[in-house]
Amino acid sequence: MATKKPNIQLKQGTESQFVAKNTILGSGEPSFATDTKIIKIGDNSTSWTNLPNTVISNISGITNASGVYNIVSLSSSDYNSLGTKDPKTLYLIK
Repeated sequence: MATKKPNIQLKQGTESQFVAKNTILGSGEPSFATDTKIIKIGDNSTSWTNLPNTVISNISGITNASGVYNIVSLSSSDYNSLGTKDPKTLYLIK
């Protein structure tokens, strides 16, 4: 019998919807802006507009970023612990 894998659903909306609601995400709560392809992770106190972009991803390429498909923000220790780095990903070290 096949085991069903869990389906993870992120809070979704457009960038303007998150901004208009001044959304404050719970601590560790991920959200996805469907139009800008941005993922942000909440801290239980910072509004959407003031949270850093955790991931920007677009398989068509990111505007004005030739050859880049993903932008990921992570700590230097997390970056250093990555095995292989994706050549189409821009890593922002915080």
